[in-house]
Amino acid sequence: PMIRTVRERVDYAGKVLLALDETDLQAKLRDLVDRGAETLVVMLANSVVNPEHELRIREVFLEEYPAHLLGAVPMLLSHQVAGRKGEYTRATSTIIDGFLHQVMYHGLGTLELNLRASGYTRPMLINHNSGGMAQLNSTDALQTVHSGPVSGIAASEQLALQGGLGNVIATDMGGTSFDIGIITEGGVKHYDFHPVIDRWLVSVPMVHLVTLGAGGGSIASYDRMYDTVRIGPESAGSDPGPACYNRGGTRATVTDADLLLGYLDPDNYAAGRIRLATRRASQAFKKNLCTPLGVDEIEAARVVKQIVDHNMANGIATELRSRGYAPEDFTLLAYGGNGPLHACGIAGALGVSRVLAPPFSAVFSALGAGNVNQMHIHETSTYTVLYDANAGTILRDYRRFNDIVADLERRGREDLLRQG
Repeated sequence: PMIRTVRERVDYAGKVLLALDETDLQAKLRDLVDRGAETLVVMLANSVVNPEHELRIREVFLEEYPAHLLGAVPMLLSHQVAGRKGEYTRATSTIIDGFLHQVMYHGLGTLELNLRASGYTRPMLINHNSGGMAQLNSTDALQTVHSGPVSGIAASEQLALQGGLGNVIATDMGGTSFDIGIITEGGVKHYDFHPVIDRWLVSVPMVHLVTLGAGGGSIASYDRMYDTVRIGPESAGSDPGPACYNRGGTRATVTDADLLLGYLDPDNYAAGRIRLATRRASQAFKKNLCTPLGVDEIEAARVVKQIVDHNMANGIATELRSRGYAPEDFTLLAYGGNGPLHACGIAGALGVSRVLAPPFSAVFSALGAGNVNQMHIHETSTYTVLYDANAGTILRDYRRFNDIVADLERRGREDLLRQG
């Protein structure tokens, strides 16, 4: 692995115990660049308390590899990506940000140039996991990972406030996943301050949501060991997609079941731009499910729909009851490309009596993305003794604490100035 250590040490209070060995550092940097590193991630212990060494590493790197040169390698510093203590989460956060950084930088940068060439003069705003948005130059890649589903929750919150809906279960069923958000008394009350992205614990504020592997492309398969049908987490995706797309898919999916049961019009799918092949869906069910279940394709499709609806209902019930809520006190808001198709089945399994499905459900999250407020979250960690048990005294020197608060305020003001 392309991992290198450097000689330095800063203690928990930010005191430098061992100065950074710059000769050793230069050799390590050259080695990584020579090996073809495309992005460099720097993570030093206790750098959120004293970032002196991380900042110096970047200075040394830029002295030898200036940013203006062709093929310049970006460097990400952990204390800037994740400003909290905890080396593991800070490392995983910065590594994930590093993997995403180049792709997003080039993709969004090109998009911005194209917008400018087309006459667009306003700032380009990017949605964040926190439920807000910020300008491109104030956005880390890590802050955007779940911004799509979070935008759907933001739209649900706006609808709940405007419609006086009270408690709302926001459900977004797309092609591969089913996202659940909880809105109580018209607002989002739950945030994940140590969320998990894929299987990695990260340090970035994020609106709380639960994701299940249940979507229109989720594959239905027969489990011989347990004599049951399993839905997902494997998905047909968009290519080749469900068997009824007639693009080479041969395995039964949730969308194929919806088509066979009459929930989808084969001649008017995607406003008539896609013609669904009912025969292909039927063949996929006969090949994969009908024989082991001993039923015809319609009954097999009914089994698939019932199982996926109950799986989603169980996920919602677990989330609600773990927080002390009763499902019957909520309105189910169903959106996403497949949400309204399964809303009534989910509501019936949950015991929810009111269901809402927007007519523009497929782009409901995009509606939320365009209506959230600009938001910036700045945070940092520090070591402070609030109470000295030996001396029996509480904190009296507030200068250091106030300096930290002043720095956070300064960063916030800089954001406001950048935004005009």
